[in-house]
Amino acid sequence: MEERTQEAPKKSRGETVADNIGASPAIFIFLAFLGFFLAETQEGEHKAWYMYFAGWVASIVMLAKAAITRKGPEMGTLVGVVLLVIFGLLISFTHRDSFPF
Repeated sequence: MEERTQEAPKKSRGETVADNIGASPAIFIFLAFLGFFLAETQEGEHKAWYMYFAGWVASIVMLAKAAITRKGPEMGTLVGVVLLVIFGLLISFTHRDSFPF
């Protein structure tokens, strides 16, 4: 007997973009980590902080989109926010003196 498997419905282009944007903070966290690790001056650490803050932009946009459409945020967005919070806490403990504001 031949079994038929049901294929998952294909995601639309918008859903695929939303998934990727929601997970994009991981890239900014990685770049900020490299910035803190490789920075030899206070200016370099300031740039690393700016990279960290840039990671929040996509998450805030995706959370606002979820609030406007009254849908729950995507899993990628939630993971991105959790990673940003954890990384921000760890870096603020070790690089508080280089905070740019």
